[in-house]
Amino acid sequence: MNIIIADEVKAFLIKKNSMVLTLSTFHTGSSCGGGALMMPEVGYRVPKVPDHYNIIKVDDITVYIKNNLNITSEKIEFVAIKNLLATTLDVRGVRIKSN
Repeated sequence: MNIIIADEVKAFLIKKNSMVLTLSTFHTGSSCGGGALMMPEVGYRVPKVPDHYNIIKVDDITVYIKNNLNITSEKIEFVAIKNLLATTLDVRGVRIKSN
């Protein structure tokens, strides 16, 4: 798996005094078809239970990827999205299949 971290994300992490990225999922509730949707979620703190994550070092950044994710992409890119009031972290190239 190829992991790319945009320069804007690195600058965001330095500003937050963190060198950690966490990729997990959250459930959005039900979809039109009645099933729950899983969406990727990006954070910048060490997870509460690190044993539930694969840990990968990219440059000076520790990336935690949740063990139970079924990621179908070969490349993951972490990006920063600047809004009017804040910057949020996102991930591109991730397609998550439900198990």
